[in-house]
Amino acid sequence: MDSSKCEFWQRINDELEFRGIDRKVFARDIGISVNTIASGVSRGSKPDVEIALKSSKYFKLSLDYLLYGRQGEEEVAVSETKEYRITHDRDFFSIYRKLELIPEITREPIIRMITEMSRKYEKNLPFDEEQEKIK
Repeated sequence: MDSSKCEFWQRINDELEFRGIDRKVFARDIGISVNTIASGVSRGSKPDVEIALKSSKYFKLSLDYLLYGRQGEEEVAVSETKEYRITHDRDFFSIYRKLELIPEITREPIIRMITEMSRKYEKNLPFDEEQEKIK
């Protein structure tokens, strides 16, 4: 690839594929057309600032990574391989999409339960042991 080309759009395309997100959904969510993505990938063009910022927030990735391919520790832990990320991210996104389909009145207690369980694991205390302490 020509070194003068920006690979931002290719990274966006790769992230969409990696996360199992449809181009149309991403385009709608950040307020651009699907053609903008396709054109950017084929031309290797640089995005405007607003699109770059929205994309960075959408994927929770640094601008440095999206624009130049440099990754910080916050994006990929050293011990994680790409295959690990692909497997787990797809699982989480699949669950997230299913959760969005549940009515809010039912979804909120599920989210609270997950949040509470994750707090217990963050303290390195198995959930069963915590339940025993509560009894």
